[in-house]
Parts: sequence; structure tokens; C-alpha cells
Amino acid sequence: MTHEMTAELKERLHYSAIWFLEKGEHSPLTDEEKRSVKTFYTLEESVDATSATVIEHMLELNEKHPELFELGFLTMVARVSDKFRPATAGEFVGSLNDFIHHLVEKTKCPKCGDQLKPEIRLLDPPRFHCGTCGFSAVAAN
Repeated sequence: MTHEMTAELKERLHYSAIWFLEKGEHSPLTDEEKRSVKTFYTLEESVDATSATVIEHMLELNEKHPELFELGFLTMVARVSDKFRPATAGEFVGSLNDFIHHLVEKTKCPKCGDQLKPEIRLLDPPRFHCGTCGFSAVAAN
């Protein structure tokens, strides 16, 4: 299973770079965006050097909290910039794991205490809802 997760991680990082390159077909990339493309390729190339423990922790979080994992991954990819430029996949995944832990802690239902589930909405902040009591809230920007 760890092998599948590393393959998926490589693919996601690769397509993150491609997203910028496709964007560049419509308007020139900024210097920062060009650096982000290089960063995503560097992260992709360094996945195999990432410790198995870090990858296994990521896999565990994905299995336990798949919706929060997806939201966390998309958020971390979007954060790659001159303010957050991880040098290795291990650094990226470590930050991802920490962020998912933060999401888990912050998304408990205030009414019943169950884990809220995110609804990922393009261009809008995610909406969180509780399957137990029906509580719903929109994440702050």
C-alpha cells in the first residue's frame, strides 16, 4: 500500500506542475509560478527518498480521514509559493500531515463532538457538515 501511495503522490505533484504549465498557455507565468513548477518537479523527484514512516503516516491519515486528506492536500499544493517552498517531498508531506492533524482537531462538531465532513467547493471556502446532528458551517477564509 505504501508503494501505491508514493506513486499517487508523485502523480499528484507532477500534475500540480502541469496545472501551472497549462495556465501558462493562456497567460505568461510569473517568475514565482515558474519557480513553483520547478518546485513541484523537484518534489516529485524526491518522493522515493522520503522516509517510509512519513509516507505511512500520510497513508494512515488518508485512510482515517479521506475528505480532510483531500482538502489538506489541495490546500498544501495551493500554498506552494515563495512563502512556502518545501525543498523535498518529505518536507511537503510532513507539513501536509501536520496540517491534516490541525484540520482534524479544528473540525469537531460543536453540537455533538463528531468529526465534521468537508464539502470541497471550487473557488469557495469548504463547507463542513455533521452527519450525526446536521450541523453545518462554512470555513472562514
